[in-house]
Amino acid sequence: MGKGVVTGITTGTAAAIAIALGWKPARVEMLIGESGIKGYWDDSMRNGTFVVEDCTELRVGEMLIGRHIPAIGTSSDCELKNYRCVGYFDGAGATAIEIAAAETGFTGTTHDVTTGGLWGCFKLSVQTGGTKTITPSASLGYATEALAIAALPATPSNEVCLGYITIQSTSGAIWDATTDALAGGSSGTPAATTNYYEGYGVMSGGITPKGISDSYRGFEIGTAAQLNIAGSQIDYIAYRS
Repeated sequence: MGKGVVTGITTGTAAAIAIALGWKPARVEMLIGESGIKGYWDDSMRNGTFVVEDCTELRVGEMLIGRHIPAIGTSSDCELKNYRCVGYFDGAGATAIEIAAAETGFTGTTHDVTTGGLWGCFKLSVQTGGTKTITPSASLGYATEALAIAALPATPSNEVCLGYITIQSTSGAIWDATTDALAGGSSGTPAATTNYYEGYGVMSGGITPKGISDSYRGFEIGTAAQLNIAGSQIDYIAYRS
């Protein structure tokens, strides 16, 4: 194909795989032979992630189909809303299950963000029965949003990640998880800032682009068990920006 598009085949090893292209890709599409997982990474996403568009067999864990971003609640501006989506759950026999739209409340005191314009990060996830979990970062008083995101908590076992948010308190008060609205709301003392970030089928161990500051130019296929199956054929297409 043209110089801006490269197709190739490699074999999964369960260890990180370096794919040298001579340039840094803007998008990588992959098809995993053994599981039938099909999807992509592009440069609008975090490094190390992967959007799953289709799945024939879920080999391990849980997985969101497509992309999902949380939002401020409609019935309560203190709650976190998810939209309808679909997840694969290994504990349910690798069956695709509809996740209905809903709103989930934070936990008072446990989820309060420290006063002084500090930051916390919260992951939204769901169980097979539809019960949502909000998991906070290790601290809820980081000096910057970047530090809060770096502490993004792991997804609880047997749950699918629906995305995550960051919350910044105001300079003069905590963000009270029971009574204060997310930014843009009006209840209590709303957060100074709330930012919403997408959840994907693979949140870590996916595709990482490599550029001039790295040892090669191309991309790395990470160690996500859903993608990098030892002995399985991986077909890829990489696109240059």
